[in-house]
Amino acid sequence: MHADRVVRTTGTCAVTGTGFFRFDGNKLMWDLESAGSTTAAISRIEISWPAVNKRLKKVKLAGKEIYNVATSAPSATIASGWRGSFNS
Repeated sequence: MHADRVVRTTGTCAVTGTGFFRFDGNKLMWDLESAGSTTAAISRIEISWPAVNKRLKKVKLAGKEIYNVATSAPSATIASGWRGSFNS
């Protein structure tokens, strides 16, 4: 049921999401990586999920919380409200 994995990027970078995709309880973990020679920048995240899975609570990047606005199913577009720094 989790075969639909799509990563769309602007023409300025290449990101792949075909790596390891796994569930741990109520968490989804998805390894994304830059496929190009430059660093990828996140400016927007669009995600959709079945309503039965309830709401999105937070988004983490490299273990750091970057978004924590609870959002009801079935979708979210995150383009603002970022927390902290994306730098590792």
